[in-house]
Amino acid sequence: MADKSFVVNCNLAPSIAYTSSLDETKLWHRRMRHVDYRSLSQMSKNNFVEIKCTNLGSMQGFHFLVNRAWRANEKLYLVHTNICGPMKTSSSNGSRYFVLFIDDYTRFCWVYFIKNRSKVVDIFFKFKTMIENQSGC
Repeated sequence: MADKSFVVNCNLAPSIAYTSSLDETKLWHRRMRHVDYRSLSQMSKNNFVEIKCTNLGSMQGFHFLVNRAWRANEKLYLVHTNICGPMKTSSSNGSRYFVLFIDDYTRFCWVYFIKNRSKVVDIFFKFKTMIENQSGC
């Protein structure tokens, strides 16, 4: 060590690579917005989706009616609504909620931003008036 050289021990640990894996059944369950496993099994049997696993029959889940729901057969006959919020961050105008209206027949959407939930009724009547004026109803 007089020449200021040092011995370096280069015994490296073995390389390890980690991979993530997700059961394909769970992956399709998530992709299909958490549809129940019996419906996934039925979709697989009818070749709507290709699921390469055999344990669908043993999975437990809630049963939802798929493709049996009643649908509107004309515009604005049925309008779905949803309120979302409060958001952690306010928008530039101070809104922390939004109200969504979806026409069941056309799937056309309207979004209204509001500062608090107490404005939902006002937004509904504003939406109703706008639809009546535009559609002539």
